[in-house]
Amino acid sequence: CLSAGSLLNENGTTLPLQELMDFCEKIIPENCFVERCSKGAWAEAEASFKGNDPTKSNQFCFGKQTEKWYQVDYYVSPIDDEAVRGWNGDVDVECPYALHLPEPNRYIPRSLELCPDLPEDAKKGPRIEKPIEPPKLIVNNHATGRLWWRLDDRYALPKATLKFLIRTAKVEHRSTTGLQWEYDALTAMRSNFVTGIFADSLAQETYDADLAGLGWSLSKSSLGYTLSCHGYSDRLSHLALKLLSDFCSDSFIKETHFSSNQDKIVRGLESYFESRRADSLAVYYRDLLLTSRSGGVEENLEYAKGLSMKDIVDHHRSVWTDEGMFVECLYSGNVSSEEAKDFFEQAMGIIGTARSHLCEKSSQFRGWVPGPFERRLPTGEDFELHFQSKNAKEENGAVLVTYQSQTEGFKGKSLSSQESMRLSATIRLISTIMREPFFNELRTKQQLGYIVSSYYDLNFSSKQFSIPTDEVFPSTTPIDSIVLYVLSRNTKPTEVI
Repeated sequence: CLSAGSLLNENGTTLPLQELMDFCEKIIPENCFVERCSKGAWAEAEASFKGNDPTKSNQFCFGKQTEKWYQVDYYVSPIDDEAVRGWNGDVDVECPYALHLPEPNRYIPRSLELCPDLPEDAKKGPRIEKPIEPPKLIVNNHATGRLWWRLDDRYALPKATLKFLIRTAKVEHRSTTGLQWEYDALTAMRSNFVTGIFADSLAQETYDADLAGLGWSLSKSSLGYTLSCHGYSDRLSHLALKLLSDFCSDSFIKETHFSSNQDKIVRGLESYFESRRADSLAVYYRDLLLTSRSGGVEENLEYAKGLSMKDIVDHHRSVWTDEGMFVECLYSGNVSSEEAKDFFEQAMGIIGTARSHLCEKSSQFRGWVPGPFERRLPTGEDFELHFQSKNAKEENGAVLVTYQSQTEGFKGKSLSSQESMRLSATIRLISTIMREPFFNELRTKQQLGYIVSSYYDLNFSSKQFSIPTDEVFPSTTPIDSIVLYVLSRNTKPTEVI
């Protein structure tokens, strides 16, 4: 393939212009190869060659073939002559698949200029030594949402990042009779379907955005749905508004996307225990012990198999009926405060229009705390879980040591105490400090071939830190004994640092 990017430094005397022209003359319909990969294409080829042996024509063997190395079956068939004539512009031929140049890419940045609000020093180049300032709250509507904004005056690149959280309990919770919310695995599974279907539905339409240096994702958590966009700042808001507008409508939920996502989720759950690594299974069993409301893989598999497209449509619509819905938006990078406000105003208008016909009227506010709750383990008691991996190809072992804090993790000033914030920060620091001595002992000194880390767990309401270790090579020393040995060492502060 010829790449325009690799020829940018050529000039009039070095550019192989004649070779390029000769190559372009060969880009004609008669030299066209079309590759199709779908169930419909396979069925069409099977019907076309049913009962016929492969035949040779124009040096090609048409019919069913088998790939040499991987033994994968495929079909080769000639392109209809009338289609080629139509591609060549023959006006007498009706061609439903007319060839044409791509439409203009509306996501290509019109300008790579830096924001005029930047100080002159920032425009001269990156200022790595400059402290990172926290984002500023520039829109604070207590009823609908807040906008946080930060101008990037440190790296000064023509790029931006946008996080748009639609905070609602209805993503993973169900309403109870006491005007409260509780975590519900079925509701969470429905939201999983929504994010997967949306990604599949918009993949082709946002392909241009990917080519233009823009990326996006839609994820769900116990807090709600989060739309993330990043890339060149000039067209970033256009992409975000387009995605938000499509997400507020249920028109993206199609049978084909529903079926493919259901098949993907079911297959993943059915093969979960046979395909996961030992450390992943250790985390799964740990979480199953600690989570207050979860039936594990078996329950999720039952829910996934039983869902219909109507269930997903109804769930998507019900999300917008939550009167307690609140929006948190962070817009940072090469963007001015006025541009951020303008985007936020348009985004809230899109959400307001979507909710105007669906929102339930309620005179009572129902408070909620996001996510499944963590079981509080009895103080001073230890629990040990032992399991055998069902993955026949897994030759490694794993030990996961988790320490649970008896003080709930910090959730914000309105929900948590100063002591909770202090303890959460302390646990974060401890997990960071422990990482290096663990690695040095198990990898560097003993050379046992372990993957070692420690981290602060964000999945639960009362925080903890965990030390996962993976056995890569057989060892005569039990891995759990090594973990306990390192934990019991009287390490000096200077050695840790």
